[in-house]
Amino acid sequence: SSSTFFFTLSSSRMLSAQPPEDSAALDFPQGVASGDPQPDGVMLWTRAVPRHATDKPVKLLLQLSRDRDFSTILLQEQVSTGVDSDYTVRSYVDGLSADTQYYYRFIGGELDGEMSFSRTGRTRTAPLQGQPRRVNLAFASCQNYEQASYGSWARMLADDNAAAEEDRLHFVLHLGDFIYEQIWFELPDGSPNPRAIPPFPNGVENDTNRYAVSLADYRHLYKVYLSDPYLQEARANWPFICTWDDHEFSNDNYQSYVTYEGKRVLDAQRKLNANRAWFEFIPAVLDQLDD
Repeated sequence: SSSTFFFTLSSSRMLSAQPPEDSAALDFPQGVASGDPQPDGVMLWTRAVPRHATDKPVKLLLQLSRDRDFSTILLQEQVSTGVDSDYTVRSYVDGLSADTQYYYRFIGGELDGEMSFSRTGRTRTAPLQGQPRRVNLAFASCQNYEQASYGSWARMLADDNAAAEEDRLHFVLHLGDFIYEQIWFELPDGSPNPRAIPPFPNGVENDTNRYAVSLADYRHLYKVYLSDPYLQEARANWPFICTWDDHEFSNDNYQSYVTYEGKRVLDAQRKLNANRAWFEFIPAVLDQLDD
């Protein structure tokens, strides 16, 4: 992907936050995130949307520090993104110390004399393999946006803030159904949905629900889900380790087959659309298979 970057931390140095001169003022509507921590690296993520529409690549800075106030910057690198990746950007940084907490942020150009900053994210690397270490994990799954207001994320954040340092979370395991490709018209008991997802750019509608089919549809779902303040704060607070379940693509799917209404239909392009949106919005480290 043209919006995926790889950097190695070399040495600490004093750097000033100066984005490229032609960098546009940016908004970061889905916040920041980190994922798949390794003992020496982690994937960092944001979505950087220009405040004024442009067909040019969007340039921004990534900064990494051990300090929340970025008093010492360990890494500062220029990255870019654009409409082809829906303005998402993924940066894998290695050369880091194991079992160590870091802070990161993204910086865009100026508007009315002020640079545009993302929120600050906190991440950490994994312990060394075989290292005797207590690791505190939380897990989540099946987060249907329209059926609830994510009180579980709010409670997790509040409990963690109130906990003693040794009891605070290190990582979050997300076990799938980060999104639901289907949007039901009402809850299973017939009552109204607490929250509404705006109409799909494309999508298909039947008697009981509407569902995503195009790349724009799946991207739409991630953007709406990540507008939730508690989910966004959770992704900014902890590295996520994510896998997927069925609703990232299609309910009760089998490989590239969808199974709505008991029918098996091969829908390979839709599977590709779903996978691409997942890759763009979930900061995952993927292995390459030889041959």
